[in-house]
Amino acid sequence: MAKERRRLTKEEIQGKIDKKVALAQQRDAQVIQISTYRGNTMTNILRQFDKIYSTLKARIGETGEKGIPFEEGGALMVEAEEIVLRFSKLTEKIAAKLNFKYYVPDEIEEKSKATKPEAAR
Repeated sequence: MAKERRRLTKEEIQGKIDKKVALAQQRDAQVIQISTYRGNTMTNILRQFDKIYSTLKARIGETGEKGIPFEEGGALMVEAEEIVLRFSKLTEKIAAKLNFKYYVPDEIEEKSKATKPEAAR
């Protein structure tokens, strides 16, 4: 049996709207319109990942319960970068099949150019 959710008051709704508008006005905020269930799921993961990754970078090399050794943290950062690159390539592949223009993010383009062998340039 599904649990019924209580209806928000007008004040609660307005408070949520105000919070979202304030967030959208921040310099480092990005606003996106999500049109699919998969996009919604990925956005939820990304929101959490960004906070976790930021904390990883801050605590790498620290000792103690909240720290993470350089080797382990570095390996996780490499794995994260590989996943981002694979996701970009998948997005590019799907876009090509649909004749849809995919703009590879500058960070990925720059990384790709920097890692190409000299002979290929």
